[in-house]
Amino acid sequence: MRHLLSGLLALTLFCTAACQSTEKEQQQEGESSTPVTRVDTTPNQIMHLALTDTLPYPIVEDFDDLAPIFSRTDDKIYVINFWATWCAPCVEELPYFERLAEETNPEEVEIVMVSLDFRRDVRTKLWKFIKNRPFDLPVIALTDSKTNVWIDKVDPEWGGAIPITIVYHQDKRLFIAEQFANYEELATAVRSFQ
Repeated sequence: MRHLLSGLLALTLFCTAACQSTEKEQQQEGESSTPVTRVDTTPNQIMHLALTDTLPYPIVEDFDDLAPIFSRTDDKIYVINFWATWCAPCVEELPYFERLAEETNPEEVEIVMVSLDFRRDVRTKLWKFIKNRPFDLPVIALTDSKTNVWIDKVDPEWGGAIPITIVYHQDKRLFIAEQFANYEELATAVRSFQ
């Protein structure tokens, strides 16, 4: 029985690999072959933002171009996390967001990870981090250096430290200005909107 299951699993993996799109075959050498959901499900954009050339995420140089993600009025719950690859607490909590994506319906909960990696690193360090993880969450790289202008637009309580998370549904909004200690804290925040 074990050999039969192993054979079926191997056959399934072979068929899956054989059916990958041409776009996957054209990815850069050395890139993880694990499917990246955000690229497959939204080939040209993440939310309203166009992808940037060959990167699987948009680079936003002006916060005002990102601002619409904070005011959607549809029936979804939005979870927006500000993080960076250089921020240890941010990286520590990433598995909680990945688990949330696995355990929620994307038609009901949309998660967006806003990277605050330095402008010089969004095509190198951030890209390497995402392709090596593998990282299946939608990422937007925000490189607007005028933080003194846009931080208050995100939330007046935000002092600029990361990670922070905003969970909202229509007019109801929750601002979390600290790292989640565990997955349950994040899940509880999201469930408070259901």
